[in-house]
Amino acid sequence: MPHALKNLSVLVSAGPTQERIDPVRFISNRSSGKQGFEIARAAEEAGAKVTLVSGPVNLKSPAGIERVNVHTAEEMKSEVMSRIDKCDVFFAVAAVTDFRPRKLLEQKLKRPTDLAQSELTIQLQTTDDIVQAVTAKHDRPYVVGFAAETNDVLKNARDKLMRKNLDVIVVNDVSDPTIGFEGDENQVTVVFPGSELELEKQSKYKIAQQVVELVANALPRSL
Repeated sequence: MPHALKNLSVLVSAGPTQERIDPVRFISNRSSGKQGFEIARAAEEAGAKVTLVSGPVNLKSPAGIERVNVHTAEEMKSEVMSRIDKCDVFFAVAAVTDFRPRKLLEQKLKRPTDLAQSELTIQLQTTDDIVQAVTAKHDRPYVVGFAAETNDVLKNARDKLMRKNLDVIVVNDVSDPTIGFEGDENQVTVVFPGSELELEKQSKYKIAQQVVELVANALPRSL
């Protein structure tokens, strides 16, 4: 696989995004960024020029790549869309937060002093769908989506593949606490429009190598 992506430009999104509630609190998710960083590493090793757009994670950048750090879904979308026309393959590995507070509080939200007031309501609105913004473009790159599911895993993955007009989607079952998120191992199914391939439980780096090789073999010959 050393030259599987030679001379191609690859964009990878990784990690979570954070949506602020107030100056000290935010909404996010459990994504560690590890799988996305390994995808970036494997793509670079396969000969690609790689740019990694990462949410806030505690990880070192893989050697040989350009890294762009963001926090919010809006920032991630801006950085992705500013680069998408110059890339051949987009690996959308990031776990973008689906909701953000409708109103950002300028001061820290205090706990009620009245013990009877035990409930708090925060109005949320949806964030922009970065992947759909990419696939809606007429002249777009080859797009590899990623999904973490807790139920009806393959059904939801197939639905997302079609609904978001993806070329391929990589899905894992995060109801299993031994894989995904903060762990160093993963187990995924790679879903193409007409076929599926399950990759056994192994290190996220080996998963990344296999996903990159599968994608490289599926790329249009024009790339």
